[in-house]
Amino acid sequence: MTKHFWQVENDRLYFQIGDTLNEVMLVPNFFEEKLISGSLKQPFLCKQDRSKSYYFSDFFELTIIGEQCCHSATGDICYFPDWGYLGINLAEEEYTLGIPRYKIGKLAGDLSQIQSLTTTEEAKLYWQIDLKLKE
Repeated sequence: MTKHFWQVENDRLYFQIGDTLNEVMLVPNFFEEKLISGSLKQPFLCKQDRSKSYYFSDFFELTIIGEQCCHSATGDICYFPDWGYLGINLAEEEYTLGIPRYKIGKLAGDLSQIQSLTTTEEAKLYWQIDLKLKE
């Protein structure tokens, strides 16, 4: 019997909310060095805040190490440890609120479709990978 080993290549993370799909440009080494533990219930609900500049997820717990920031740019996906929410920023923050967060990545592409979704949407994160047989 021959043993085969697979090598993952071209791994990409995608974020789907409602009927939109965007690739996530991850923070370097997020999964290798920064994410310690966590469980994402799939799918999860995202609700738009009153200002329509954020979608926030259902509660879930992630343990992340590294530097926290207190500001998000348009398209950023961040985890807010004090609340246990994933947040997707749809508009530039006018001022920093001082709420700590860990940046996970940034949505690639046009955000206008996400900005026009309803107040509550179902969301999913999923991987697309290519496997190569190692000899």
